[in-house]
Amino acid sequence: AALAEAEKARSERDKIRRRLADEMDKQERLHDKELRMLEDTVTEQEDEIDALRAQLTKVVEKARDKGRRRDAERAKAKEEAEARFAARSTELKEEHSKVASALREEVRALQELVRRQHDDMRTERERKESESAEDSAAAALATAKSAAELEEALERA
Repeated sequence: AALAEAEKARSERDKIRRRLADEMDKQERLHDKELRMLEDTVTEQEDEIDALRAQLTKVVEKARDKGRRRDAERAKAKEEAEARFAARSTELKEEHSKVASALREEVRALQELVRRQHDDMRTERERKESESAEDSAAAALATAKSAAELEEALERA
């Protein structure tokens, strides 16, 4: 009876051990399954992160390219503006030079005109003075002639 009791207890222990082993196997499989699911989730998230990183890299590169293009356009616009400024500056300098030359020529012409007018006025004054002297001499001669004629007339009388 004790042997049967011991056999029964051993059989019961073996059953419990098998159930416990089965339960542990079941738990281990469940744990392995959960672990694989978590690994898959981590892998998916890493893939998503890589995809987002790649997308972000593209966006950043696009923004850099756009910035470079904008900088290049600004530099080109600045160069063009400087070129236009230089060209306009040259035009204005040439125009200024032409105007200054024309003004110098006009001043020379006016100075020559004033000199000629002064010469003409001096010549006219000298001519008038000469005529006036001639008139005075003629008047003096006429007066002297008149006086001589008067004297002659008085002597005859």
